[in-house]
Formats: sequence, C-alpha cells, structure tokens
Amino acid sequence: MSRAADPVIRPLAPPDRRWVRERLVRDWTSTSVARRGELIDATGLSGYVALLGGRRTGLVYQHVGMDLCAFDRYAVRAARELKPTLPLRDRAGLPIDHELELEILLGS
Repeated sequence: MSRAADPVIRPLAPPDRRWVRERLVRDWTSTSVARRGELIDATGLSGYVALLGGRRTGLVYQHVGMDLCAFDRYAVRAARELKPTLPLRDRAGLPIDHELELEILLGS
C-alpha cells in the first residue's frame, strides 16, 4: 500500500497537456526540442508524469525497460544553433552537451 508521500508515475493523459506545455517552457524556455538536427514540438510526445502527494512534480521520458541505443557526443552544442535558448548547464551546474537516444523494443 502506498503512502501519500510515495511518488507515483503514470502515463501522460490529455488533461496533463497544458501542464506539460507550462513545464517545458519553464524548464527549457519553449516547447521545442532539438533532436538529430531538427526541432520538434515536445507537447505531443508520449511520456509519464511524476506525482507526489497527488501533485504533478515532473516529467519522465525514460522508464524501466528502455535501453540506450545511441550516444551523440556534443550534439546539444550543435542543437543550440537551432534553439539558442538551450541552457549550457542543468540546475545542478552540470554541462548539457550530449544527446542520448533511448528505445524500448515491443514484443511482436
């Protein structure tokens, strides 16, 4: 049995989309994501929302079962040409330079 303070991860649902848009703009300056040399709108991507005490606290785009399938060294540096507002460092002060690509293989 989970306690009220235990985190809950659930799939994003249509009522979450406005919050997703606001969160992306707050954390990443826009809803656009630079990926492999192009900009895409991240508001329509599938993902998960993290809840704590019933309150949305974060977005989760990687989950158990996903594998790292590509690592592109310094790709974020190139992505800044498309999206100059990408931060140089995360909130902990770590450089944001590389792009990770994750996949989940679905059974046939």
